[in-house]
Amino acid sequence: MAKKKIAEEKETTTEIVPLNPLELRVTKNVVGVLETNIEQLEAYVTKKLEEYNPESYFGDADMARKDRSELNNSKKVLSQARIQLMRELMKPYSDFETRCKNLEKMIDTASGKLDDIVKAKEEEEKTAKKIRITEIWNSRNFTIVSLEKIFNPRWLNKTCKEKEIVTEIDAIIAHIYDDLSKSMQSLVMWTRSRLITSIALTSGMLSTTGNSFQRIEKSFSRKPNSGKKGSI
Repeated sequence: MAKKKIAEEKETTTEIVPLNPLELRVTKNVVGVLETNIEQLEAYVTKKLEEYNPESYFGDADMARKDRSELNNSKKVLSQARIQLMRELMKPYSDFETRCKNLEKMIDTASGKLDDIVKAKEEEEKTAKKIRITEIWNSRNFTIVSLEKIFNPRWLNKTCKEKEIVTEIDAIIAHIYDDLSKSMQSLVMWTRSRLITSIALTSGMLSTTGNSFQRIEKSFSRKPNSGKKGSI
């Protein structure tokens, strides 16, 4: 009875972990053993090249030209053999890489099709949000500038809430009114100065000494008395 209970407990501890269908798993990877005569070649070439040192070389220029050609050909043969061998050794990995890239391309294609659906929905949401922003703008009855002149594309982002947009719109309108007020004050002061100067030039008062200009300006700022005309 005790053995049966232990067996049941062992069976319950067995857990099957589901595999991700897109998880790349290596089912077999045997690292090959490459056996060549590279050590013999290294020893031979190292010893042979000692004969071609300028200090120990006994041949003339013609012999050196011939030996140089043989060395270059030997290098070419060795290089070609190396490239061919590496190509054969890497073929399974190259095929694997190609097939993986094809799968990635297929996934990208499917993702791109879904991306079109997502972008269409996002554009629809942006259009609806811009309509709402236009309603907010129109409710301010502000016609000095158009919404397009001050529109901030950031307002269409999902992270930008309506409360923040309203605050920015009201701040922009207030800033425009403030700038207009300052501009009007400057214009009034400039017009007043030009008018005083014109009157002074016409009456010849600027040719006199003293504070004639100040007297003219003071007459403009003086409040008229009832039944009396102010004089300059």
